[in-house]
Amino acid sequence: MKCPVCENNISFFSKALNEWGKYKTCPHCKTKIEVAINLKFLALGIIPLIFIFIFTFSPLVSEFGMFSSVLIGIITGIFISFSLKLEKKD
Repeated sequence: MKCPVCENNISFFSKALNEWGKYKTCPHCKTKIEVAINLKFLALGIIPLIFIFIFTFSPLVSEFGMFSSVLIGIITGIFISFSLKLEKKD
């Protein structure tokens, strides 16, 4: 993830992004930033994700005897973590 002000990379697992509170502080430029969901990425990616799950993963999951809801939860969590972005707090 990149800081919207200084364009420096901030690791997803960094201390700056994993602190409590709504607003975070960039470790490079000390600007207040906010973690938000990129709705365009989420809207464009959710439909192909559903088709990939239905046609690819669903038969595999039922063949191995797992619950499909567990796999849907894991895939959705990973997809939402990829759709996060940083915004400058005004």
